[in-house]
Amino acid sequence: MAEKAPGSIIRALAAMTTSSNRSENAEVDMREEERANTHAMFDTNAHEHLDGLIQWATKKGYPDSSLNLVGCRDGRWFIEVDFGREFDGIGGISKPYQTPYVTPTFFPSDDDARAFAYEAIKRVHPGVIGVNLEEYWDED
Repeated sequence: MAEKAPGSIIRALAAMTTSSNRSENAEVDMREEERANTHAMFDTNAHEHLDGLIQWATKKGYPDSSLNLVGCRDGRWFIEVDFGREFDGIGGISKPYQTPYVTPTFFPSDDDARAFAYEAIKRVHPGVIGVNLEEYWDED
C-alpha cells in the first residue's frame, strides 16, 4: 500500500460518527428517482465493489450492506454506500439515497480512500478488527 497522507485520513476518521439508533439520523430516504447522481456530480470514471471483501473478512454470507470505492476523472477518490443501511451513521461516506445529500470526504488516492473504507468496515463489523483486509487482494 502506498504511503498514506496522514492528515486526510485523520480528518476523515475524525468526521466518522456512528449511531446505532437510526432515529438520531435526521436524513430522509430518497426515492430511487431522486437519488443523487454522484457519477454526474463528481465525473466518476472508476469504481470497485467491496461486497466480496466484506464477505471474505466476515466469513459470513453475502453482506446486508456494502460500499464502493469510487474514482473521479480529476484523480480524487471517495467511498459510497452501494446498498444497505449499516453504514448510514458513518460520516464522510457518500449516501446518494439520503437527503439532504452531503458531499463525501475526498481522498487524493485510491489507497487513502481504501484505508478509510477499511476503517468504516471495521466499525460496522467489529469482528474483523484484527483482520488484515489487504490480504483479500492477494488471494487471486
